[in-house]
Amino acid sequence: MLNRIRQAVGLLSGEQKRRRRAADDWKARHPEATYGHYFAERMVSVIARDAAQKTIGRKISDHSARMGERIAAEFIDLGIERGDVVVDYGCGTLRVGRHLIDYLDAGRFVGLDLDTQIVAAAEALLGADQRAKRPLLEAIGPDVLKRVGDMAPGWVVCNAVVNHLAPVDYDAFFDAVTQLTGAPGARLVIRTRYRDPGRRREALNWDVGPRDLEAAAARHGLTMSLPGGYPRRMRWGVALFASV
Repeated sequence: MLNRIRQAVGLLSGEQKRRRRAADDWKARHPEATYGHYFAERMVSVIARDAAQKTIGRKISDHSARMGERIAAEFIDLGIERGDVVVDYGCGTLRVGRHLIDYLDAGRFVGLDLDTQIVAAAEALLGADQRAKRPLLEAIGPDVLKRVGDMAPGWVVCNAVVNHLAPVDYDAFFDAVTQLTGAPGARLVIRTRYRDPGRRREALNWDVGPRDLEAAAARHGLTMSLPGGYPRRMRWGVALFASV
């Protein structure tokens, strides 16, 4: 409860200040990278230690696993067909993606993340029936983005990805994902925590400012629609993006 009150009024504990300094120091040493790369480093450490974490690895809670199934259903309800090529961008260890694999026809799911160790951990957690669906799991890089873009995905879905990016990272994010949305009618779906204006909550967590995100999308030829409008208070939501 105390942490929630601190977040609401923008106060940081000593530990939170230390984590923020560590993240900012890392970013200063890696100006070409995004805060998302640092978050991926942290998640690799979680996987290597086989530690419990809310959304990644094999020790997520039952509640988190059920949320993954619910989020996948939310994406499917937007109009995803079984024969569509769907990219889960920032797939983690497939908390959401495993349910998309179950739904889609074989060979139609692509999971992308920033680190090969995350991708390997995701593949190791797949069941036999899911492996039989031949999902493509890859670490994000120029060659991979080109190859997956050539598959003409109909949908690129991102769950809880952009809230690990600072606004200065948005252009790098759209530089990458727009390489996957070139097919006619392709949609980008970003499910994240929205608040107008945006703000930094923790070292690697932001409430995403929809106006900042919309402006970055427009610079990359995308329009944005956020059902329910721009919230003054934080709420999770799904924004849809399409080529102009």
